[in-house]
Amino acid sequence: MNKTMIVAAALAAAVAAAPITTHASKVGAPAPDFRGTDSKGKVHNLSDFKGKWVVLEWHNEGCPYVRKHYGGNNMQKLQQEWPAKGVVWLTILSSAAGQQGHMQPAQADAYFAQKNAAPSAILLDRATPIYEDFPGWQEPIHDVRSLGDLPENARRYVTALEDHAGVPIVFVSVGPERTQTIERAWRPMRHRPGLPA
Repeated sequence: MNKTMIVAAALAAAVAAAPITTHASKVGAPAPDFRGTDSKGKVHNLSDFKGKWVVLEWHNEGCPYVRKHYGGNNMQKLQQEWPAKGVVWLTILSSAAGQQGHMQPAQADAYFAQKNAAPSAILLDRATPIYEDFPGWQEPIHDVRSLGDLPENARRYVTALEDHAGVPIVFVSVGPERTQTIERAWRPMRHRPGLPA
């Protein structure tokens, strides 16, 4: 049975929502399908590449890692080497309109041409910011080292972030110092309504 395999070269932002959506998957299982429109207006479905390796590269020209690897020609070399071996390379721009990193299709094409980049396609994920209001808390939390010791509203906030991201949160920063961190043991997410099992 052919399976679509994904190698993530996540160089920038995570996708919050919109045309490209992601779901939890299991190693060795077929990847969940998604759809995205490229800078030329062509729609790509992950299922179109069944049986091939697919690189998903999230790109934001303001990211220091993007600047380093595009400035050193590392990404361009990989974009030439791997597609020549049958790999599909999808570069994803997921900044919303009016936000840093957002590009119109013609801008994206010109930008990547100027960088001598050669992805198989440039997907323009028009992420829509999700805004949800949460009640705050007045208690100081800079000395807290256990999630259970956080104020109730802070715990609800962490749980909501996990629900939206679909992954467990292992580290919670409660201040500017490295020692001001709650570290939780990794555990699989419990199934919550609205999330894939």
